Amino acid sequence: MDNEHNKAVVRRLFDEVVGRGNMELVAELCAADVINHAAAPNRQHGVENYRAVLESSRKAQPDQSWVEQRV
Repeated sequence: MDNEHNKAVVRRLFDEVVGRGNMELVAELCAADVINHAAAPNRQHGVENYRAVLESSRKAQPDQSWVEQRV
């Protein structure tokens, strides 16, 4: 994959998953062995743990938004 494709995937993840809550896209946009370094140690590995962390974050902050500065 080239850099532009990778950037598009990251933008889609933040826009559609984090911003809009379309959690069904997590498995499509992330590798099965994704590592979330910001999560608690027992929640860092795997797409299902990543989805659970994102869902928890959306519940705590349902109106969150992100501004892209650099990708």
